[in-house]
Amino acid sequence: MRGNTPADAEGKRLLTCADGSGSATALVLPLESEHGGTGSWRIISGTGDYAKLRGRGTFRSVRTSGDPANFESITFRSTWAGVADRD
Repeated sequence: MRGNTPADAEGKRLLTCADGSGSATALVLPLESEHGGTGSWRIISGTGDYAKLRGRGTFRSVRTSGDPANFESITFRSTWAGVADRD
């Protein structure tokens, strides 16, 4: 996590392909919205077949359980939309 306040904090999410062909890392902003709200995502790196993947978009998340005062207890469902392509 990076950022000085919850509103500007960012997080990284590792997306791994089930067939083992590679993975991609996406930056999620703002991190606080991932537990309920909207924000943006951007692919920042990849491995294997996804080494040259690029993309960006938006997300909408809903908290499904947990205490907002206890960050580690929160579970959420997030839907991503956007565009991704390989160079």
